[in-house]
Amino acid sequence: MRGWRRHAITDTDAAAADGDAGRYDHHDRDPDANGDPHRHHDAHRDAIPHPDGEPLAVADSHGIAHANRHTRPVALALAHADRQPVEPAALVYSVPSAGHVIALTFDAGSDLGYTHDILDTLSANRVRATFGMTGEWAQRNPKFVQRIAREGHTFINHTWSHRSFTGASTGAEPLSGRERASELAQTEAHIFTLTGVSTTPLFRPPYGDTDDSVAEDVAAAGYAYQIMWSIDTRGWAGASVEEIVERCREGAGDGGIIVMHVGSASQDGPALQAIIDALRAEGYSFTTVQGLLGLE
Repeated sequence: MRGWRRHAITDTDAAAADGDAGRYDHHDRDPDANGDPHRHHDAHRDAIPHPDGEPLAVADSHGIAHANRHTRPVALALAHADRQPVEPAALVYSVPSAGHVIALTFDAGSDLGYTHDILDTLSANRVRATFGMTGEWAQRNPKFVQRIAREGHTFINHTWSHRSFTGASTGAEPLSGRERASELAQTEAHIFTLTGVSTTPLFRPPYGDTDDSVAEDVAAAGYAYQIMWSIDTRGWAGASVEEIVERCREGAGDGGIIVMHVGSASQDGPALQAIIDALRAEGYSFTTVQGLLGLE
């Protein structure tokens, strides 16, 4: 596997992403896994800068994502758990330099919920989105995983079982480096087997729980970016369709990332058409997270 490097970000650098990274310090509740309420990071509406002002890491011309497409993902990620650390994975809340575009993301970790309707709405509007996929959800719903890929949407590795890597939201012990690598590798292998599409280099921490050790461990497994969000619809918390749409309209900004959920506990699916209409009325277009980061 080839590593990641630091790269100066300029307005003319088409391959780089001028993202915003930082550490978070508070959470909300989130029913992302198994329909149970969990804690979820409540990102600021505006992008949060990296604490030392350095740019995000970007891929080499022969990046990890390409290497993983032609290897056995489980063995690869587990082997890297014992390697020297690479550049820690950057936290990304938004990518303002991407312009007047927004990335819609849907976490899939509980029930099938509104997945069929969400995909129909995206297709009807010719909008591509990004799905934060757990391996267990993918295992239960292989035909939908294949449809997601077939219709041009992209993936974020949301781990196999949605266990907190740090234990901050669950009170459990932090996972070891090898446990973290296994969670990532199993998910990558399953999604790649179903679709031929890799989840690297995007990782979304369960519950939004992360720290410096997570940033190092996921980077060693091929994940250079921890994908957070600039807008949380709070559909999981019982927000109505009207409230969800208003949160998206009020929080919208260049290169924003909206986090939603496919599950039946959230009204994100029923709100989707109105979200698309409201943001288009404000002049926004849509892309994937990979598109925001210049990885497509």
